[in-house]
Order: sequence, then structure tokens, then C-alpha cells
Amino acid sequence: MTASVEIAANPSELNGPASSEDLVSILKTTFGRNEPIQSSVASVLEQLNEFSSKHKFIVNVTKLDASVADTANFSVDNFLGSSWNDKLDGAFHHQIQQDLDEANTKSILLVSVYWIAL
Repeated sequence: MTASVEIAANPSELNGPASSEDLVSILKTTFGRNEPIQSSVASVLEQLNEFSSKHKFIVNVTKLDASVADTANFSVDNFLGSSWNDKLDGAFHHQIQQDLDEANTKSILLVSVYWIAL
């Protein structure tokens, strides 16, 4: 299987209520529990709300599945436009690779976290 997923590097310092290290830790721990994605998203939002009551948060997850028996060539394009305050609002993107499940399917989660100051 040949798959290439590229996520642009995130700066270590963000303008948001949590550092990039905190966000990576939350995402890896939460999505590593092998729970339904909807439950994981809700858990991430709960944890983010603990960082700040002065922000609204949005968590978006795109799941890519590929059988290891098949060659999976795919391309995902995502575009976002925003009208926000660059000093208070922002976004963080992270890729999480999941292990093979019982159906020999490999999954990649593309997780985006957005915050908007109130």
C-alpha cells in the first residue's frame, strides 16, 4: 500500500488557550482510547473547555480508511476561509495514525481544532 499524507508543521507556540504540546497530548491520548470518534470529539471538547471559558471550540475529524490488501491511492483537499482576529483566534491540525483493526484496515485521522475568542 502506498499512501502519503502530509500535514504542515505546526508552530510550537500558538495564539490559543493551549500550547501545541498540550493539544497533541490531548488528541493522542483521547483518540488512542479506541472509542467511537463522536465520543472522542466530545471528550476533546470537554478538555479544551477546561483551558478557557473565553473561547468557543470546534473539532473536526476526517477519517481515512484503507485495507492493507488493497493499494490505496487517495488525495484529500480541505480549504478553510476565516474572518477572525489573528491574535485571538486560530487553528491547529494534527494527524493520528491508528493501528490495524480486526478487518486489517489502517486508519488515519486528520484532526483540526479551531478556537474563536468571545
